[in-house]
Amino acid sequence: MEQADTDTSDIDPMPRLNVITGCVLLFVGLATVFWLIPFHIASADVIHYVNSPRFFPYISASVLIFLSLVLIGSNLYKICRNTDYENEESEENEILGFGISESVNVLAFFIGSVTYIFLFQLTGFIVSSAALLAISMFFAKIRIYLIPIIAIGLPFLIKQLLWHTLQVNL
Repeated sequence: MEQADTDTSDIDPMPRLNVITGCVLLFVGLATVFWLIPFHIASADVIHYVNSPRFFPYISASVLIFLSLVLIGSNLYKICRNTDYENEESEENEILGFGISESVNVLAFFIGSVTYIFLFQLTGFIVSSAALLAISMFFAKIRIYLIPIIAIGLPFLIKQLLWHTLQVNL
């Protein structure tokens, strides 16, 4: 009778790594909410209907805390149910690596981000965001007739939405 292999070295380490990453992000979010924002962002006296300088940092940190808790919880669930990751067919079981193509993608993202920031300062939100969206949609192989509609319409919609709801001028 053949004995089953009980070696756990073939089990995907990603859920454990994601729990650790979630814990680090949770710590960063909590440190931001309880230390960074209260002690390093001035609480200015604001007039009625104007947001405090602490408003958006609190929103961002709260979203970070929530998403880190989701990351921790979902991966603890994967660990607890003890699924055999070798037999499960999903993208999670692919071998992760960082090679030449990934390095080129990171470099392209960095150059694009710097270009977007400079273009943002020169032309404003709508033009720079429209250009970024159009280029991103072209490389993502989105249907060509949708590119101008979305690339121009979405930044305009975001700008109007932020102005009319939060009175933030982009």
